[in-house]
Amino acid sequence: MASVSNNRRKLLREIIDRQHCLTNGNQTKRSSSHGAVFLFVGLLCLTAACASLSERDCTAGHWHAIGQSDGANGHLADRLSDHNAACAKHGIQPDAAAWEAGRQVGIASYCMPARGYAEGRAGRQISPVCPGGPSLAMQHAHAAGWRHHVLTQEISALDHEIHKVRQELRDTPEDRKKRRRQLRHRLDHLNLSVDRLRAYRAELAVCG
Repeated sequence: MASVSNNRRKLLREIIDRQHCLTNGNQTKRSSSHGAVFLFVGLLCLTAACASLSERDCTAGHWHAIGQSDGANGHLADRLSDHNAACAKHGIQPDAAAWEAGRQVGIASYCMPARGYAEGRAGRQISPVCPGGPSLAMQHAHAAGWRHHVLTQEISALDHEIHKVRQELRDTPEDRKKRRRQLRHRLDHLNLSVDRLRAYRAELAVCG
């Protein structure tokens, strides 16, 4: 089919909710102040807590910071067992109390709308670390991010189809005029669909 099928159109209409964007815009904007926190813990994540800890990580003993990074990245309490295993190789035992205290600080920054949006946009679910569950604002932001994720996947699929049609058009002899008209018509519809989806996605990005 030249453009998005009726079922796919229905799905895309359902995931685009402009009024939601306008209604929750203020909540999302307030969460943007936490961006610096996410940047900090993201950098810490690269050196400390996203994989098994190195000997240097273990011996440095920055357990509160490691815990904060883990919490800010949505890790559950069982994350400490990974650190125990990593540091046992070097004869070091993590400071569980300091790590957990840091993790609780990190969880507070994780359980914010901005992170909910980021998780949804990456195609991930919200981690079950938020006390009492994620707030309504975080859930709304996650839904907006998830819609952005779905749109990105749809755009990618249509871009792939456009590439195939263009290739067929290049390979179709000039004397097959009817087929070339069909391909050009199909290409026009595909390009129009992609343009519309990109416009919707750009609007969702304002929500995040």
